[in-house]
Amino acid sequence: MRADRPGKCKVLAAVKAWTVVTLRVPPAQLLNNLLPAHSTMHTFAKLSTFAVAALGFASSVLAAPVDPATHTNELAARGPYDVHNGWATYYNPSVGIGACGWSNGDYEWVAAIGTSLFQEMMVDANPNHSQACGKTANVTWNGKTIKVGIVDRCYACGYNDIDLSPSAFQQFSGLGTGKLNGVSWKFN
Repeated sequence: MRADRPGKCKVLAAVKAWTVVTLRVPPAQLLNNLLPAHSTMHTFAKLSTFAVAALGFASSVLAAPVDPATHTNELAARGPYDVHNGWATYYNPSVGIGACGWSNGDYEWVAAIGTSLFQEMMVDANPNHSQACGKTANVTWNGKTIKVGIVDRCYACGYNDIDLSPSAFQQFSGLGTGKLNGVSWKFN
């Protein structure tokens, strides 16, 4: 007990005296009865550390958001050259230059693939060098298949989705449809 805090020393002395008189147990023995043994405490510490870590991991996984715009109910393809099952929309390639560095018209049968797949196929930081650029793919919907050239990446598309030029999209349905669910496609 510190001499510079006489009031605190008196309180601690009173608590000690009360413990000995009222409980008839010396203070050191009282603490031993209340706290678990060293080995039990060590096991408890390990278990509680594991529990906190597990809860932290579980909460981060459960709290991860899913973007409904890019979510499909199909299983994800395992690699770029597998069959991709997702949806198709259309875009206007004539508006600008695509990620592959080419200008294309809306009348051409061309497509953009999901950014994550496009980037998986990049060999360096230049998107013009993506291995997806210039590849062709067969796109199938409702039993009909067309062949398109890959010229761009689609930021709104998931890994298995594809964005078609208006003329390619119209081979399956009118532009008013907007989105085709149940599309499959594969690189040739």
